[in-house]
Amino acid sequence: MSHLEHQVLLSGGINHVFEESSSVLETLGRSHGFISHHVRHPDQAFELLKTEAIKLFTVNALFWEMHGEKYDPHREQWYFAISEQQREILQTFVSRGGRLLGLHTASICFSNCPDWSNHLGGHWEWTASFHPPPEPLEITPTPEGERMGLKAFTTIDEQYCSLHRAEGTVPLMTATSRAGVTETAVWCRQVGRFKSAYSALGHDARAMTNQVTSGLLPRLVQWLQQD
Repeated sequence: MSHLEHQVLLSGGINHVFEESSSVLETLGRSHGFISHHVRHPDQAFELLKTEAIKLFTVNALFWEMHGEKYDPHREQWYFAISEQQREILQTFVSRGGRLLGLHTASICFSNCPDWSNHLGGHWEWTASFHPPPEPLEITPTPEGERMGLKAFTTIDEQYCSLHRAEGTVPLMTATSRAGVTETAVWCRQVGRFKSAYSALGHDARAMTNQVTSGLLPRLVQWLQQD
């Protein structure tokens, strides 16, 4: 695969400026030769994934089942559960060697679909995962990340803590807070021809831009483009 011709970019959800941060991702996509299909609802995304021309599914969104009273005001607009047909569409996309890029809240999305966690390489666990408010973080490559060409940088972002990681994911970068707490922030996964990469960073447009200017997201996209 010399380059990815078309990507579906899913954006939207509560408590984040997804339109601004997804604009950063659209610009990144153009710089790597993508035609971006920017959609604001998962139903539109899964419909497009049926098209074999779609090579990359980028998720910068927050769509899930929204259990609990806290989400009562938002559920009517933002609730989402994957249907069986959409699970099959996703599996077909994976089986044909599609590529997946997840940002930040992508690990919370599609909570009724265990396959999503396996494909993305992990997920948010409501009984264990948490994050402090945005704070200065030191982002440092692991040995595997160094071999990929990733470089250390600083940012202001939410530090996702205690995410579940699926077996076979490769940690690429860690995030360390001023309090000295270190968590895996970026990972990748490959199963056959299918590849995925996930960054827990990107709460807002500034944090997303930092991932581009640091070289992190460009390098992840390049890796996803390679056969």
